[in-house]
Amino acid sequence: MSNQAHYFIKYRTALLALLALYLCAMLLSTGVLSLDVSHHGDQPEGAGQLVVRYGAGLERISNLFERSAHSWVAQAILLLVCIFIPTWTIARAGAVVVAAGALLLAWHIALVPQAGDLRVGVCLGWLLAIWMGYLTLRLIESWRGRRMVHAAVQKYAPAQLTDHYYRNPEALDAKGELRELTIMFCDMHQFTQITERLEPEQLPAWLNQYFSVVSDIVEQHGGTVDKYMGDSVMAFWGAPGHSDTHAQDALAAGVEILDAIEALSAQVVRDGLPAIRIGIGIATGQANVGNLGAENRMTYTVVGDAVNIADRLQRETRKFNTPLIVNDLVTERVPDYLFRSINWIKLKGRRRQVRIFDPICHQAKASPDTHRELQLHRKAMQFMHGGQLADAEKLFLELRKTSTLSPDGFYDVYLELFQKRDDAQADSPVNDPVDPFMPLDEILPARKDQS
Repeated sequence: MSNQAHYFIKYRTALLALLALYLCAMLLSTGVLSLDVSHHGDQPEGAGQLVVRYGAGLERISNLFERSAHSWVAQAILLLVCIFIPTWTIARAGAVVVAAGALLLAWHIALVPQAGDLRVGVCLGWLLAIWMGYLTLRLIESWRGRRMVHAAVQKYAPAQLTDHYYRNPEALDAKGELRELTIMFCDMHQFTQITERLEPEQLPAWLNQYFSVVSDIVEQHGGTVDKYMGDSVMAFWGAPGHSDTHAQDALAAGVEILDAIEALSAQVVRDGLPAIRIGIGIATGQANVGNLGAENRMTYTVVGDAVNIADRLQRETRKFNTPLIVNDLVTERVPDYLFRSINWIKLKGRRRQVRIFDPICHQAKASPDTHRELQLHRKAMQFMHGGQLADAEKLFLELRKTSTLSPDGFYDVYLELFQKRDDAQADSPVNDPVDPFMPLDEILPARKDQS
């Protein structure tokens, strides 16, 4: 594209607007158009009626061409200003307008106008109108540009983050800070096998449906999508703006995501695509949040203990056959919710074990059957950790048959534990209680990760 073509495409709106303003001013100066604003009324404090009269005298169009060199030069100066200042910065355009005003004044002094020629006051008023029109157009252009940039940036950065920076520009230079946050990892199960079944052109659309559902729900509940990692979504609550309900919001988002993905999975299956199954890990804890990275490329992200825990909990959903697992701090921050204790897990490099839970429902929505099943589960866990393994196994078998809260395979994890211990005791009989702080992943056979 040539420079001339680029000029007319980019600046045609401003150019046409200033030329229209120039034409109106010229028609007004020759009397072809008339505009009269007057005030009528003799009441105190300026009360009265404002009257606007306008008209057109087409017979005076010939006045446009019956002017001396004085008027033609003045009109040419103003026309050139209209044509060229749309491409210039405000400072440069202002300097040109001042120079044009000085030139018009000098031309008027050098060549005294004849009757009917443009007066210097008219020319300077005309120039001022062009300048004000230019400033108005630049203001509109700046506003439109900010909207376009904001819309574009939101495709690559969280909406909450871009809004936060627009309201608080000083936050761009802020360093990381340690605060309590809630982190979520949402990962798709069996992703590798699924990608082998999809055509290359199907995979992006299939993934984008999944990402859109998860991201929309996260943002609806006040969260920030940190990043997409293959088939995994990382999000956090409690930053950039502080929140006292970050754990509640994250848990509500996780539950809603599960329902939405179930509906989406049914839809994509009808379209001939593979079903979608996910696992979600949610952890509340201390994390460092802020602008992290290299000097020339940074990202607003979170790092720390809570992030590692949430990632691990997401992976534990496969082992325990449950789609959503939270840590103990989430249960403390959401006291009006019912949780089922799963056990403890041990994280590499971390001395303290992490107790993990399966969210059930709000206490207000729990039925008597729900409370009875949870009470039976707590009793089975107490038997297991107290060494009464036969009683615990009996209760877990009963729960596997009658549970209405658990997905298929949830209680198989505990029963595998007893089977393994029974096999070991056949060679070397022992009857020691299970250490309540012994994580299940240390005493259960490892399951092959299918993702």
